Amino acid sequence: MTEPYVAALRIGGFTFQVRSRFQITFDIGYSSFISNNAGKPDLFLQVDELSGNYIENSVFIFEAVEQGIPLWRVSKNENGYRLFLYNQLRKDEIQSVIDIPHNTNNWQVYCRLENGCAEPLLYPAGPLLLYMFAIRNKAFMQHASAVVSNGKAFVFSGFSGIGKSTMAAIWGKKGYTVINDDRILIRQNSEGFMAYNTPMFYPDKPKQAPLSAVFLLKQHSWNYIKQLSGVAAITNFMRFSIQHAYDKQFLEAHLNLAHEVYKAVPVFELGFKPDAAIIDFIHLHT
Repeated sequence: MTEPYVAALRIGGFTFQVRSRFQITFDIGYSSFISNNAGKPDLFLQVDELSGNYIENSVFIFEAVEQGIPLWRVSKNENGYRLFLYNQLRKDEIQSVIDIPHNTNNWQVYCRLENGCAEPLLYPAGPLLLYMFAIRNKAFMQHASAVVSNGKAFVFSGFSGIGKSTMAAIWGKKGYTVINDDRILIRQNSEGFMAYNTPMFYPDKPKQAPLSAVFLLKQHSWNYIKQLSGVAAITNFMRFSIQHAYDKQFLEAHLNLAHEVYKAVPVFELGFKPDAAIIDFIHLHT
């Protein structure tokens, strides 16, 4: 029997163990998240070659579509979920299939081989797996940038194009640590909430900091800040979270975590001009 290939990834404080009888490869964005001393795994991913008809007898409950072409789909049965991910270059071709049982942290990934190698987290598999695992474990993913100030994380969230990357660049040019400029993971632990970066399409070392404040961005002709309260704070924060509405338990878990974030740290609406003055403005008003 062929000896298995084993790799461990440490992402968002979670440890993922990946096993396969084929050689395993990852995109360059995962390179710094590979760990030789990751500790006890939180999730086991068994990787096998994609073969056969996995769509047969599947009832789709959700699909992500672009210009009428499916990017990925979800089906559900009594045992759990099955994700179908389509090749980003050949959209009619299934790239991988992932089985996610309800009550176990042993998940199965079937993927196509390239030169005898398996790439189980090839986009969009990695972010989808992280989303599915995080929301079950007091964590969630947010469309946001995050920077470290005085050892704490400021999170800047909003729609695409609103200024998340611009805000990260402004702080980065002034010497502040940028956790990530687009997608972060927020995780609750015994001491509160932590903000982590997640693997992107470029290499970056793992970074984290305790969550200090959340800023919901607005483009404006001058800088202003307004603290939000109650339902307005929670629902506006959730607008920019990565969430899929096909599971009631996922939505409830997400809502509960958003409420806990609101209780733990202030949530602000922040209008800003894209220049370095915003740094002193935030420090002065928080």
